[in-house]
Amino acid sequence: MKLIKFLLIATFATLYFSQSSAQPAATKTVTYNLCYPDNAHPLNNALLTNLMSALPRVNDKPCITFEATFSFKYRVAGSNFRTEIFCDKVQLAHPLTFQRFDLSDKIFPVTAKVDVKIDEQTKSFEHQLKAGAKMGDMLTPDQPQKFKIEIVSVQTGQEVLSRIVEKQQHISAYYTADTQIKLAFEELSTINPDSLEMLDQYLEITRKNFAIVDRIKKKELYKHLNLSENDPLNVYDRTNELHKANFEAKNALLEQTSNLGEEYLRLGLESLNQKDTATALEYFNTAIEVDSMLAGPYVEKAKIDFNRGKLVEIIDQIRFISAHTTHHSGNREDMVEMIKYIESQLIDQAEAQNKQEHYHEALTLMDSAEHICNSIQVVVCSDMINVARSHSWRGLLNQHIINWFDIISRTQYSELPNVIEETFQFRKDHNKWLTTNELLYTNLKIVQDTLISVATKHEDDNPEKALEALYAAREICNAYVEIPCAENLDERFKVAFQKSYKKMLNEAEAALHDSLPNRADTIQTKAMRYIKAQKLQPTQKHREIIDRIAQQRYALLIEELRNVKLADKKSITLLDSALTIRKKNGIDEARDENFQRTRLLTDYVTSLAEKAERMLRAEQIVIATELVQEIDWVLNRFNFVLNDSQQDFVNKLREKIGRQACYKHHKKLSIYTIAAEKFMARNDYPHAQESFEKALALIKNNPGCGFNAEKLKQELKRIADAAAYQRHVKVFRDSAVNNNFESAIAEYDVIKNKFNDSLLKPFDLEFQTLANAAQETDYLPFIHHAAKVLAERGQPNESFGLITVLYKSDFDYQLSKPAQEALGASLAKEFYIKDPSEESAQLYEGYVIDKKWSKPFKKAFKRQWKIMQTATETD
Repeated sequence: MKLIKFLLIATFATLYFSQSSAQPAATKTVTYNLCYPDNAHPLNNALLTNLMSALPRVNDKPCITFEATFSFKYRVAGSNFRTEIFCDKVQLAHPLTFQRFDLSDKIFPVTAKVDVKIDEQTKSFEHQLKAGAKMGDMLTPDQPQKFKIEIVSVQTGQEVLSRIVEKQQHISAYYTADTQIKLAFEELSTINPDSLEMLDQYLEITRKNFAIVDRIKKKELYKHLNLSENDPLNVYDRTNELHKANFEAKNALLEQTSNLGEEYLRLGLESLNQKDTATALEYFNTAIEVDSMLAGPYVEKAKIDFNRGKLVEIIDQIRFISAHTTHHSGNREDMVEMIKYIESQLIDQAEAQNKQEHYHEALTLMDSAEHICNSIQVVVCSDMINVARSHSWRGLLNQHIINWFDIISRTQYSELPNVIEETFQFRKDHNKWLTTNELLYTNLKIVQDTLISVATKHEDDNPEKALEALYAAREICNAYVEIPCAENLDERFKVAFQKSYKKMLNEAEAALHDSLPNRADTIQTKAMRYIKAQKLQPTQKHREIIDRIAQQRYALLIEELRNVKLADKKSITLLDSALTIRKKNGIDEARDENFQRTRLLTDYVTSLAEKAERMLRAEQIVIATELVQEIDWVLNRFNFVLNDSQQDFVNKLREKIGRQACYKHHKKLSIYTIAAEKFMARNDYPHAQESFEKALALIKNNPGCGFNAEKLKQELKRIADAAAYQRHVKVFRDSAVNNNFESAIAEYDVIKNKFNDSLLKPFDLEFQTLANAAQETDYLPFIHHAAKVLAERGQPNESFGLITVLYKSDFDYQLSKPAQEALGASLAKEFYIKDPSEESAQLYEGYVIDKKWSKPFKKAFKRQWKIMQTATETD
């Protein structure tokens, strides 16, 4: 009996296998010559004509020879045999090269018509000719024995022709780029930096060459022609070399110029007055090339963009002008006016968003407005920004409160304590705008009363709903002393919990039975929350449910990972979650976990490395660096070890990133050092110091680039005193013009104690007396204060000089009284000590500027003289 059963099973298995599994039968390789002319398909002729010079000859005709391998597989289909025909492989039988570039990858897929003969059966098929394609199938009454296949015709179609033409255009652009690079280098060789009379022509050469480099790079030939593998004329590297040589030539020219920038700016303004904007822009651009620190041409260009409505673009322009150029008050007024207009537009848009209750959008607009004005040193932010902000924050608080009642309407009462806590924290975090909890407590009392009402209504018919409402009410009154707890609240909560706990665990078990671990976890988490609220411990059944949830989640994640075909960030995140759950809950490792881990991590790291290499070829260093950092994260997070070839590839990537970064750092270093030299030529030592410090920081942050910092350090040390002096002078002047007179005088005392003429003379700087420094502020109220201080400090002659300035500037003599009186008292002391005679008492008249205007001075002198006489007589 057992033997009969075994034979039946074996027979059934054989029949099933023969019905469902295709059996390989034969493999045939055939060729087909697509030759010119092809009268059947005009597009074939167009393609053949295009490629004629690159094609081999067959019977003296230019031909494309296709070589295809087909396989035949048959299976039993009822009483017949079904044979399927597949294209396993298709390729050209010869190279297809156009001007040293391979075009063969652009030919496929093509459409082919094939004739098939199996035993005595024949049939024709028309299908795309590509690897893996099923061409068709045939039925035969007997098991097939003889197989024959022939390609009758090939049709390339419009898509193939378009791909070929497109690549040929890229090849043409490649050879054009080669010619342009040659000519550009020839023009560069004609530049003589010492020949200033040819400066304009030389700068025009550098402008043209930069434009050539930009055009070549925008064509992305490295990507379309895969120049990393085949660059016969070395166009990719030569483009970078041209950019570098052009940059150095331009710098050499600019180092020879002094004040040409102002002249080009003047010419640009004249062109603007004549309504010739195009010519004006050319002059402004030339002025910038000649003197990149001159603010005027940048400002004029920004004004042109502003009038054209290009508001976004001018923000960065003005930010740059403010931070990196030397600007005067007229420049600053123009910049402030443009930014204030943009700021007002953003404020109006924000208030419009507030009215539509789009508060986050309004805050984003306000952040943008504040960021813009704060990032520009010459601009002060408007108070209206904070007014609009306060409207937004009040609106957001109201939305929080409305959300409380939405949760109640959805009967999700257990969410309320956390949501309410978030609202109070929100109010606290933004107490600058939301100063009181009064509105929150008013609405919280309404919420509490509603929860107690819900619990009372459902304690008998729906104890779970009552439990949830009582839990929320209990948590609220325990957290906020301003909200009293309802009577017998703890007892009511305990009774409702006893009625609901067992049912909740049963629901969680049912969810697990349906493979819904997330739903089960939601239920058990709610039950655990109620347990903790009573300071109880979960039952054994509850703990088992928690373990089963973790096991089921882990199993589902592993199953999802098995179905991942191509590893990406999402799949790696799933892997990380699976491993974390297993380790945290002590779950046994799945049979194939290590295999899936290795497979996914290998695929992911490989794809990251390939993307990083493509980004390097595209000169996207930042993106390439981020991709390599992601590789490092994977290696560290999963303790994953690369094989030798992978590690070698990643190391080479890091080296390439370093080399390209060093080239860009070299250009930036040149900019910093040239800027520092220009600042020093203008005796602007603080800005020179900043440029040197930026250069040194760049060198420090890139030790692998081999930059030498010693010379820069020596220069930085040499100008340190000069820069410090000018910074102190700036603080002095800023304090003076901002009416902080005492701070200004204190700052001058610091300057006087730290610096002197001998220290400043090597830098072509002159130490200033307080009188001279005050005059240079050109601010009459401070000049008056300085005159008073000088008189009080026993320097009447310096004080008198400043009072003379006040008089000549029509300063109100009533406002000048404090300084004049101090001068009168100081002179009286000085003259009386030297000579207390009556003749000496009349010397003050030499200091009278105007009889009426100098009255305070005269009265003070006579008063102090009398005081001195009285004191002497008393002694």
